[in-house]
Amino acid sequence: MPDEWTIATLKVYVERILHDHAVLDDTRHQSAQAALSIAVAQAKEAVLKAEAATEKRLEGLNEFRASLTDNQRTLIPRAEAEIRFAALADRIDVLTRESEERRGQRSGLSAGWSVALAVFGLISLAASILLAFKR
Repeated sequence: MPDEWTIATLKVYVERILHDHAVLDDTRHQSAQAALSIAVAQAKEAVLKAEAATEKRLEGLNEFRASLTDNQRTLIPRAEAEIRFAALADRIDVLTRESEERRGQRSGLSAGWSVALAVFGLISLAASILLAFKR
């Protein structure tokens, strides 16, 4: 710098400062643009990852919904199940009664045979005794 300031030297000095500031502003602007570009790229990548995760979760939910729909279609409704169970209980009661009746008939028949055999045995014994006395 010259020792004395003149309008021309002041103009050169101010122009240099303005030029330096313009270069600095351009550098800052380019740095900000680069940072912004990186941030936008990272944001896009994060959005893509979030969308992929959401799609994956929704696919899982869709599979779960399909499973529930299949279960609903294949499972018997409660009212129908209760009707069927009541019908089965009635059938079991009927079969139980019939089984008890048969068991009673068999025990009665068995007792009848026992009495018949006892009577036959007594008649045979009496006949044997009579035959033994006649001789």
